Formats: sequence, C-alpha cells, structure tokens
Amino acid sequence: MICTLGASLAAALYKVLFKVALGDGGLGAVNLHLFFLAILNLLLFWPVVVALLETGEETIAWATVPWGFVLGSAGLSLLFNLLVNVGVAVTYPLLVSLGTVLGIPLNAAVDSITGMGQFPPEKIAGCVLVTLGFVLLILPRPQGRSRCRELCFQSPSRRRLV
Repeated sequence: MICTLGASLAAALYKVLFKVALGDGGLGAVNLHLFFLAILNLLLFWPVVVALLETGEETIAWATVPWGFVLGSAGLSLLFNLLVNVGVAVTYPLLVSLGTVLGIPLNAAVDSITGMGQFPPEKIAGCVLVTLGFVLLILPRPQGRSRCRELCFQSPSRRRLV
C-alpha cells in the first residue's frame, strides 16, 4: 500500500515537472527526454539488480521466465510512456491527467463493488494525491518559467543569449 501511495505521488509530480520543464515541446523533445531517462535508469539501477542476484536475495530461473509476456509488457510500457509524455507535451496535460484522475478512483470503486478489493485509507490517500497533481497541472504557470525549454530545444541560429 505504501508503494502505491508513493507511485501515485511520483506520477503526479513527474507530470507536473515534465510540463514545467518542457512546456509545449514537440515529439522530438519528448523522445530526447525519454532517451535520457532510459540512460539514467540504466546507469543507476543495474548495480541494484547485480547486488540482489549476487547476495542471493533474488534468484532468476532464466529457463522459466515467460519472455513473450516480459517483452510484450516492456513494449506496451514504452508505448504508454511515450503516449503520456507526448500527450502532456503536445496537448494540454489536462487530457492525460483526466484519464489518470478518473481511472484510479473508478478502478477502486469497481474493485470495491465487485468485492475484488477493499478501499483502505491508503487507496483514498493515493486518489487524493493524484487529484492534487491534477489540480497543480491546471493552475496557471508563472511567466518566464519556460526559459530552459527555449535554450534547450531551439536551433542555435534562433537562440539568443541573455
């Protein structure tokens, strides 16, 4: 439950910071961002995997890994992240956040109604945090906050130094 709460907070914070940093960046800016995010993940997290395998805390039976599902899940995850980031950068993040804001509480309600899950305080707190992230996205941004985007994503001939 704590991981779910942290994931909700991190997702909301990521969307807000992504929009602040990129502003109305296009597909190229989103792809560049995802590329650097993937490199950062690769550089920071492989030692954790190696340490868990070497200490015996985690074991992997390579012959029994369902590689089709793993690769399919990785591909769909990549597509999801690309679509979410393009949606946040190209359109107004309201559309992407609306799906998140409505999706999580509705899934929790369906789980509660069908008896498949419960609605503990942690789940309510996660829904509140996602909704708070949505509210932060629709608040107006102060002027001058997109200077980083202007310097990073314009061609050198159009760039002016201040």
